[in-house]
Amino acid sequence: MIKQLINISTLGLLVVTPFVAAQNITSDSFQTPSGNIHCEVYDNILRCDLMSRTNKKPTVPKDCPLDYGNVFELKNNKEGTKLICYGDTIANPSHPKLPYGSKWSKLGILCESETTGLTCTNQYGKGFFISKANQKLFN
Repeated sequence: MIKQLINISTLGLLVVTPFVAAQNITSDSFQTPSGNIHCEVYDNILRCDLMSRTNKKPTVPKDCPLDYGNVFELKNNKEGTKLICYGDTIANPSHPKLPYGSKWSKLGILCESETTGLTCTNQYGKGFFISKANQKLFN
């Protein structure tokens, strides 16, 4: 929902600034507004797929015969997060969009959507930050 915020400056000019009210998504899946990150809950795990990146992928482990480096899993335990070996995607254009400035929470995991990327953390401070240019694990 788009609303209008009206500001009156000291010069008496009327400035109309559109803004989007922060929303909270409660479904088991979501995507960032750009569509570059898709997340979904399955088996009490949050999985987030990064569709495109501009930096180099990490080295593929020897025991991974598939793709590696763009899929992040987060559990709500001290184990935290990890990159996984994958051969599929959870990306779905029908996932609800989590607007910038909004939050998603489930399983004791909190994700915050920002213009700079997506940050997801569990109650133990484990998690990740992912964007097209940067990815960081909090373990």
